[in-house]
Amino acid sequence: MGFVPLTEAPVHQVRLALPEVAPADQIEINMARLGRLATLGGFNSYVTISSIGGESSVVPQEPYADNLGALDAAAPSQAIAPYANRAVATTDLAYPEFEREDRIGVLHDHPNLDIGVDLGAVMQLMAQTETSMLDPAGWSRHLNLAVLSGLRQATWDHFVRRPHYGEGGVMALGAGLDDLAGIPINPVSLALGNNFTRAIVGLFVRRQRVHEICWSLTPGIHPDRAILLSSLSRALPVIRPSENRRY
Repeated sequence: MGFVPLTEAPVHQVRLALPEVAPADQIEINMARLGRLATLGGFNSYVTISSIGGESSVVPQEPYADNLGALDAAAPSQAIAPYANRAVATTDLAYPEFEREDRIGVLHDHPNLDIGVDLGAVMQLMAQTETSMLDPAGWSRHLNLAVLSGLRQATWDHFVRRPHYGEGGVMALGAGLDDLAGIPINPVSLALGNNFTRAIVGLFVRRQRVHEICWSLTPGIHPDRAILLSSLSRALPVIRPSENRRY
C-alpha cells in the first residue's frame, strides 16, 4: 500500500485529531514506507501515530475554537496566531514511546513504536512560518517533520543512547567463529562474524525475516544504522499533499 488520504488511513494506526479546518482529505500518508523505515530503526514495522499534549502544547480555548470554526482562506493567519506564543524546536513536535521486552539475550528486540505528535507545537510552528491552516502542503510538511523526527529520536534512543542490553554473546560467538576459521580478529572480521551470528539466531531461532535482522558494523550499539535511518528519513517523506489538492 502506498500513499492514501489521512481520512482513509487505518484508524488503529493513525489517530491524529486534526482541527476541523485542516484538509485531512488532501493530506496523504504512506504507512508501508514508515514501517520499512521503522524496521531499519530497529522497531516492529507496525507503527502507530497519535495526538498528544506535550509540554509545549497550546490547547485551543475559547474564543480560539470559534475562530477556527469560522476560518476562511482570507484570514488564516488570524486563526493560527494564538498558537505562536513561543519558538518551537523540532524536538517539541513528537514524543516517541516504545516498550522493550524484559529479557536477557544476544539480539536487539523489535519493540512496537508509538509516535505521539504534539499538534499544539505543530500549529505553533506553522504560525511561526506563516503557514495557512488551510494549506494541505503546509500541514503535510509539518506533520511529516513531526513523525519522522519522532522516529529519528526513537532510533537513536533504541540503538545508541539507551541500549537495552549488550550483545556480548554475539561478540563472543563472532570472535569464536573468526578463531575457528583461522581468521585474524580485526574490526572487519569481527563485524562479519557478528552479522553471521545475528543471521543464524534471527532466522532459525527468532524466526525473523532477513530485513528484520539487525545488520550492523558495530556490536552493542548501532550508530551506523541510526545514521542511515536519519539520512533516509530526510529523503523519503511519509506524509505529502495530495496531487489533487484544492488549496
